Amino acid sequence: MKNQIFAVIMAGGSGIRFWPKSRKKLPKQFLKITGDKTMIQSTVKRIESFVPYQNTIVATNILYSKTVQGQLPYIPYENIILEPVGRNTAPCIGLAALIVEQKDSNGVMLVLPADHWVKDDRQFCNELKIAATIAAEKETLIAFGIKPSYPETSYGYIQCGKKRSLIPETEYEICQIEKFREKPDIKQAEAFVKSGNFYWNSGTFVWKASAILEEIEKSLPFLHKGLMKIKEHFGKNNKKEEIDKIFSSFQSESIDFGVMEKTNRAEVILSQVDWSDVGSWKALKNHLPADNSGNVVSKKHILIDTNNSIIEGNERMIAAIGLKDMVVVDTKDVLLICPKEKCQQIKNLVEQLKKEGKDEFL
Repeated sequence: MKNQIFAVIMAGGSGIRFWPKSRKKLPKQFLKITGDKTMIQSTVKRIESFVPYQNTIVATNILYSKTVQGQLPYIPYENIILEPVGRNTAPCIGLAALIVEQKDSNGVMLVLPADHWVKDDRQFCNELKIAATIAAEKETLIAFGIKPSYPETSYGYIQCGKKRSLIPETEYEICQIEKFREKPDIKQAEAFVKSGNFYWNSGTFVWKASAILEEIEKSLPFLHKGLMKIKEHFGKNNKKEEIDKIFSSFQSESIDFGVMEKTNRAEVILSQVDWSDVGSWKALKNHLPADNSGNVVSKKHILIDTNNSIIEGNERMIAAIGLKDMVVVDTKDVLLICPKEKCQQIKNLVEQLKKEGKDEFL
């Protein structure tokens, strides 16, 4: 493949659903959630066999500059995009595309969330390579859709269009994107799964840097105009200050709804990997070993008649009797206790803390 491949790791999220372990100063992507590496370290490790470190770009909030450098010391500092403010995915991806295009005018970008789990790294990398080849040859914008195994309400969905085809010399299908759907309620999710035409939106994308910039220009002209101003400051002494000023002026736009849903160049590859965004404490049961009673437990504990619970300790001994389907998370300053089915409401609890001005717990 003549085109260089670059990876853009999106690592600016706040990871609210993993509170109280995930905090403003150290969100989910920088924690060891599913193994002995942090989520972002696992993401970079996953693709290192075919994307060299010098072609890996990390986009994160300026608050996490030292954290990223500490956890990924092998990534060149100039490859770390430090956002002054969060503006969703479109502005960040647009800026990353400028950087990739500067390195290689024909460069292909893999856009990867920093905090997702994939069971088979080799299979996932094979799919990324297939998508990169298609994106380079056809100059299309490719999303990764995951076949839903159950009606999940915490994921967004991609609706396939009528045109659907087999990718030559592979077992994979690709189709035009009809629509992106926000997180549905349970009835909608059940209907999506039953139809067989909806796929989980994994947040993974593949395209040429030049192609995504062309589509940003068509769909988000104000953003594109700002990106071109940023480009003018590349190489100048005061570039950081000026780029931050321009970036902060952008509106919050997602790449899904801002660009992908509007363009006629968008396709979705129907991925076959076992994938999860590990979006809540409840999800740990799928990724960590459980005891004979179905409990996923860490640190010091003693349990009696406790079943199917998530118990995440700190330094203190956690003793529990008679718990069922519960989440218990102990940190130095917060103890969280909630039913597993209520995990999605943790974000409401965090919002309540904000309203009450209890920022020391965020």
